[in-house]
Amino acid sequence: MIDQRKSPLFRLPRELRDEIYAYYSHEDDGLLYDFPSRRLRFVNGRGLELSYTCKAIAGEMRGLPLRFNTITFTSSCDEPGDDIFRGLRSRSSRFENLLHSARWTKLVMLHYVAELVTDDILASVVQAFPYLSSVYKSAFRAIRSGWDFYHMRHAEAMVQDVFTTSFCDAVQYTLDQVASLPSFDTLAGKACTLSKHYKGLCPFREGTHRQVLNWRPSPWHIPSIRELQVLEQLLAPVTPGQWNWTGEHVDVTLYFSATAICIDALSRLHADIRKNIRSVNLQEEARSISNPEAHAEGLIPFCLENSKLHIRMHAGFSTNLAPSCWAKSEAVTRSPGFLTWCRLHDHMRVVLEWLIRLAASPFQGMPSASFVVELEARTDEAAHIWNSIINAAALRASLPAALADYEERNIADREVLTDMYCMVWRLPVQLPSIMEDIANQIIPVRLDLGNNNISPVPVVLKGSSTWTFIDWIQFYHPTMKNVNFPGDSEAHVRKHLEGSE
Repeated sequence: MIDQRKSPLFRLPRELRDEIYAYYSHEDDGLLYDFPSRRLRFVNGRGLELSYTCKAIAGEMRGLPLRFNTITFTSSCDEPGDDIFRGLRSRSSRFENLLHSARWTKLVMLHYVAELVTDDILASVVQAFPYLSSVYKSAFRAIRSGWDFYHMRHAEAMVQDVFTTSFCDAVQYTLDQVASLPSFDTLAGKACTLSKHYKGLCPFREGTHRQVLNWRPSPWHIPSIRELQVLEQLLAPVTPGQWNWTGEHVDVTLYFSATAICIDALSRLHADIRKNIRSVNLQEEARSISNPEAHAEGLIPFCLENSKLHIRMHAGFSTNLAPSCWAKSEAVTRSPGFLTWCRLHDHMRVVLEWLIRLAASPFQGMPSASFVVELEARTDEAAHIWNSIINAAALRASLPAALADYEERNIADREVLTDMYCMVWRLPVQLPSIMEDIANQIIPVRLDLGNNNISPVPVVLKGSSTWTFIDWIQFYHPTMKNVNFPGDSEAHVRKHLEGSE
């Protein structure tokens, strides 16, 4: 055996060896995380043979590739496997199916237990979720007026509104407030009986409502196959002629977000190893499952643990900020030419929820220097969407107090609920300040507008104090129109076709 002390490398002082290790460990293109194998590799394919020569060198080099390279995570999907559930082959599509079913069930639980929700409880919900005050109060008034959620199946815009992370959190919060009351199980249990009104929308077996209520995975959670199997056993069988939500995603490739994959990978590392990481790049390249607008919140513990960690997310209107209807079977299997457009307000509501969650991240503990989002808006369509959000913020800032009472007086019917984000007083009161905070770099969003010269700061609209109700609607009406999909819409469709990637 060769005496290690005679090695030229070990004759050098440790300080010089560390410099050699640092130089050897670095590559300009950095490291890429491969989700299916759960392994890191250099982008250029090279290895770290030096670290395999002996235990001493391996020990001294431990963690250095993480320290001296940027680690890139991309949105990804498990390879289709043999464990198929109702035509869904990937773990991501099965997880999304379960999430959707659980959300519907909890909404229907809310419908059945509405009589238990007092005005004081409703006030506490609004206080806990101030961004949702108008939307949630309108939805709950509709429930009390006898409007049920069965109709939402036919109102795509409404479905997107109530399935935002914030709305789902508010529903969960409300149910938790009344879950200890004696009559809760009797009332909430009706949501899992497949009654005629909700058949197909809430396909959980009778008696499973408590298990559904208590299942609350983090939005960035990546479940194991075993976890999915346990939950799928709670689902009721689909009967002939019954509308089946599962079928909407059978032929669609659904993705875990790059952020969720990053959180999963960091969680697998020992804390001492994680503290070596300095730079992380999140490439959000696809519309992802499980409310990706909230996934960045799962990064906060790692940023607090490692003050030297810097995370940069790359987002876009044609990737993770695309409307959810672009990741559904009936959308991607049609002619791509038919799908080059989408409703402008569908884009806006996705981006608004994303901005709201980012605005809250500093209050949740996210260090200001640890995380930043680069929002790509270089195309004319993307710039148009962003400009519409600025106009919406300006309208909200200029809204006369006299119109505010429409929040309390509007009729609780299907039309009002369907359009709840399409009317200016439905926008968050905080939206103007959010846009100003982006301009002042208080909120970690950096715009890449290319040659589009747009200021993100809303301006007060002159003369708006004398506007009539019709004036407001006419000014905001363009959000009801169509906008071409930013970027290459046909490539986006191909990316979400099963087996295309």
